[in-house]
Parts: sequence; structure tokens; C-alpha cells
Amino acid sequence: MRIIIQEVNDSSQVLEFDWLPSEIKVSGGDIMFSTYTMLDRGEIARTNGNEVEKIAWESMFPGEQRADSSVLSGEWVEPSEYDNLIKRWRKKKRLLKLTIEDTNISNYKCYVESYESSYSGGFGDLHYRLSLVQYRSISIGAVKKQAPTKKNPKRPVVSKSTYVVVKGDMLSTIAAKKLGSAKRWKEIYNLNKGAIEKAAIKNGKRSSGNGHWIYPGTKLRLPIGKSVKSLTNPTKIQK
Repeated sequence: MRIIIQEVNDSSQVLEFDWLPSEIKVSGGDIMFSTYTMLDRGEIARTNGNEVEKIAWESMFPGEQRADSSVLSGEWVEPSEYDNLIKRWRKKKRLLKLTIEDTNISNYKCYVESYESSYSGGFGDLHYRLSLVQYRSISIGAVKKQAPTKKNPKRPVVSKSTYVVVKGDMLSTIAAKKLGSAKRWKEIYNLNKGAIEKAAIKNGKRSSGNGHWIYPGTKLRLPIGKSVKSLTNPTKIQK
């Protein structure tokens, strides 16, 4: 069995533990619950995710006098190098990958939660306690703001065709002939008020009398859409 820790963002920063611990503890991961008291049902519990897992062990980095020991799983490395590396990982909060061969722990992403070390014995051994805490990624989707619903404004009457007034025309007769209803004369007047009033003044009238007087040669735009109620229907036949 080998224990290897590697920095996720720098593969050159790797630590392979030469002296294996006698025990590795895996804890956490339990389901978390929130409890509530309801008047009609008493106390109830709801799941609230899982605790993070923690992996911890105690061991030592062997001193130089153990460099030739058969217990070593690899080549001997000065204990201070490993000690400084783990302390840097903890201080810089580096994201790590842990692999423990012959177990189901492989490329296990984690952080150094805690680390203690001290020299003891006559061999220059560095004893330590190491605890690693599981890394969990958090994916937060952007909440799309719904655009406020726009109320459809009243659309102005749009003209798609025109009509030139001839002698004998009235707005009501034009509306009946071109729009299908004499009651739509007011729409024609509203759409062409400027032209109708201008023609009336040109022909000696103070006004058209709300479209009562219209004159041959006046070009009218014809509306489309829903009709509007007529207030009064001009009946005077213009010259």
C-alpha cells in the first residue's frame, strides 16, 4: 500500500509517505437532519445534506538513521522537506488529491484541516498527526430574472390603403364602401383630420365640422383594425 498526496494545480508538488501508519481513520459523511415540531404531528425530521468526510492518521517521517530500513516504502527523504510541504499546503489552503492504494480512496480531493509535528527519539524521526477534510464543489446556477411583462400599448390605427374623395362622397359612405361599416367614418376622420381641416379652410370654411365637409381631391388614408363607435354621422353632401 502507498499513500500519495499531490497538489491539484501543481503536479510537481507531491508527497509519498515512506513510513506507513498503522491505522487510517475515515469519519463523517453521515446524513444531517433538521428537526421541527408541528402542532398536529409532533416532532419531525428532514434530511439536510451530508457531513463532510475526514481522513486522518498518525505516523512519522523517519530520520536519517532509518534511511536503510526495510520498512520504508520508497527512498528516504529528509523529514523537514515533507514537514514544510504539508505546512505550506495548510497555510496556502491548497487543494490536494489523496490516493491510498488498495483502497477505494483515489484522487480524493481534500484540504489539510489540521497538522501537528514534533521531533522525538534518537533517530531524528518527525512524528506527526494529519487530518484531511473532503472538498466539495458548489455549483450555483445564475438565476435568470424574468423581464417584466409589458402591457401592450394601444396601437395607433395604421393605414394600408388610400382613397381620393370625389364629388358626392361623405365619410360615412366611404367607410361603408371601403371599411364595411358606415359607423367607421370617425376613424377615417381621426386619421386624416389635418388634411380634412386644411381642405375645409381652403374652401372657405372655418372647419370641416368634424368631417361634415369634405372636398373632392382630398387624399384620405384608410384605417384598419377594430371599429370605433360613431358619435354623430355627417349627412351633408359636399360640393
